[in-house]
Amino acid sequence: MTDDSENRQPPDAELLLRQLHGEDQHLRSISVFKLRQFPHLTFPEITRFFELAVKDTVAVRDVARVAIENMGAAAVPFLLGQCHANDAACRGQAIQLLAQVGHCGGEPHKFATQFLGQRNDLPPDWGDYAETVLHTVAGALADADFAVRFAAASLLEDCNHLVEQTMPIFIEALSEGTSWQKNWAALRLGRLGPIARPACKSLADFAADPADAQDVWDKYAHQAARVALDRIG
Repeated sequence: MTDDSENRQPPDAELLLRQLHGEDQHLRSISVFKLRQFPHLTFPEITRFFELAVKDTVAVRDVARVAIENMGAAAVPFLLGQCHANDAACRGQAIQLLAQVGHCGGEPHKFATQFLGQRNDLPPDWGDYAETVLHTVAGALADADFAVRFAAASLLEDCNHLVEQTMPIFIEALSEGTSWQKNWAALRLGRLGPIARPACKSLADFAADPADAQDVWDKYAHQAARVALDRIG
């Protein structure tokens, strides 16, 4: 969380921080957008940014997530705590953010080919908490909420950790998940390659069903399932 932003701040920082807690949605959106690049200002407000990342409008949620991701390892203890929250939405969001802190990703995904590229050799910026993060997220594979289980499986697959334990969740997603989850389940099963052969029947059954022409994610998911079958062999 140490960079040049610590030596600068927006001229209206105090006003933006007040608006962050205000009721005016438009002003709140502006404050989140302007503050996201200043981790030394946003970190003391991590609880508020997390609330917005979970429950505000889509636009505000996305920018609030970026603000937390920009905090890097400093955000990890807070996110680990949220992994045990009573609210499943908080648990799932915390895991998704743990997968992105420090913006450590692999090869960019290309929707045109539905081929999920290689993982990054380095994990996200977890600082000294890497072992604790992996242990906590592995425990979330048994969460009562499917969205939380899916987020946990996705993070572990990204890290190439306990991947055999993630496969049942991705297989479940092909029949029970949202179209977005089905798409990413197929992409990840394809990246796992031959070890994902137990998923082939589920992938084939899903690919054989007609895609929903009104749902772009469903069309992507069907393409991803076909590509996954080719990759698995």
